[in-house]
Amino acid sequence: MKKTLIALLTAYLPVLAFADEGMWTIDNFPTEKVASKYDVNIGDQWLKSAQLATTRLENGCTGSFASADGLVLTNNHCTWGCIRNLSNDERNLSDEGFMAAARDEELQCPGQQISVLMDTKEVTGKIAAATTGLPDTEANDARKAELTRLESECEDDSDGKMRCEAVSLYNGGQYFIYSYKRYDDVRLVFAPELDIAAFGGDPDNFNFPRWSFDMTFLRVYENGKPATTPNFLRWRKSGPSAGDPVFITGHPGSTNRSLTVTELKMQRDVTIPLYLLRTSEFRGRLLSWKNTSPEAARAVQQRILGIENGIKVRRNQLKALQNDEMMAIKSEEEQSLRNIVMADDEMREAYGEAWNLIDDSTTAYRNMYEDYLFVEARAGFSGSLYGYARTIVRGTVEREKENSERIRSYTDTSLPQLEQRVRQPSDQQRIRDIGLELFTGQDARMAGPG
Repeated sequence: MKKTLIALLTAYLPVLAFADEGMWTIDNFPTEKVASKYDVNIGDQWLKSAQLATTRLENGCTGSFASADGLVLTNNHCTWGCIRNLSNDERNLSDEGFMAAARDEELQCPGQQISVLMDTKEVTGKIAAATTGLPDTEANDARKAELTRLESECEDDSDGKMRCEAVSLYNGGQYFIYSYKRYDDVRLVFAPELDIAAFGGDPDNFNFPRWSFDMTFLRVYENGKPATTPNFLRWRKSGPSAGDPVFITGHPGSTNRSLTVTELKMQRDVTIPLYLLRTSEFRGRLLSWKNTSPEAARAVQQRILGIENGIKVRRNQLKALQNDEMMAIKSEEEQSLRNIVMADDEMREAYGEAWNLIDDSTTAYRNMYEDYLFVEARAGFSGSLYGYARTIVRGTVEREKENSERIRSYTDTSLPQLEQRVRQPSDQQRIRDIGLELFTGQDARMAGPG
């Protein structure tokens, strides 16, 4: 998922059901175009306030501050992990729902983190300077080392108050350093029971948006107290009226619109069919196990919904990719672009080999895909213990290296978040504690979770 703040504009026009959509990074919002087309003035102050009111849940979801004292509104399905970890045999929060009547009743979500994008800084020029003239392999190493250095420099400049992340946009066309304020103490305030949160019986939460109650309130804390969050989105009971422009901020995933035909065929012929085969089998096993006991049902009821959501998405992606007409259109569009590139001497020199390189890379990837999928991507190890074990072993090895030489997910800027994720309490805490001593260099049982 792209770790960048995106603004999505949807203008609802009267009479016709028509949406004029666009997605932009906050630093590149087309203010003048929007003002001219919709008579709406979106200035820097509005954009900054919207940015600071938008939160990123580190499990891949977006939320927003809903009050000045740290209240966060997000989707219920984004908090299933928290709800599941806080449930037990005596109290199933998925079935019962949860509402804290007072602040001291709010429950801390194990391992949950929420981040707010505070600032962005473009570093494309520095990356170009570090890689110019180097062969591909050396340029890749130099790029990673420079990004790691810039992340560390950013955190040092903030005296450790910010978490800094390197972000690549437009397939490496631009590089940024994003500075985040990260909250490690996140507590559950309100969650409806699953029957209404996922109303309609369909795993896709977009099927019944007007009838389901797919929402949850969390709260972020600092130093044991609710955080001060002056930038928040205020509730408007009436909602938007016909003709109102509506803007949405968030952290969406990539659209993959720039994939070549070769890459799309890889998805059509290999990636998606294999996903559907193994995931359908896994779903069947979970459904069978669910019926063995109430405890088993509690452990997997939300996981099954998530799996079925993924199956539904990819089944329809495959259906689209198997449409000959659509693939013919994509081929024509790609050939048109290649003709333009090849007709210009400068562009041909710079980009003429791009498609051949992608074809060769895709072929190489195909030859190793199943080994990568079942081991590195963990398709062959659906439980959590393999992930913890790999993290502990790799973390032990990577921490012995210079920061600039480590795998990017194990650099000094990444380790705190990684360590908290591994430390989150669960039934396997005792097993993980043994390995954490090797990973962190301290007695994890004395340190406690998080």
